[in-house]
Amino acid sequence: MLNAATDGRMWVENGVHLEQILKRNEKTHEGSEVLWMYMYEHFILPNVNKGRIKK
Repeated sequence: MLNAATDGRMWVENGVHLEQILKRNEKTHEGSEVLWMYMYEHFILPNVNKGRIKK
């Protein structure tokens, strides 16, 4: 959420790939599938589409 709030500044500066984010959060869905899907759809995918997170 913080990365999205700063227009993905750190993602861009560090050349972060989607695979890295998914790996780091591979167990997040265990806490709440609903929250994970919300985060993915509203924070991660939009930033992939804007080119802030590399595919």
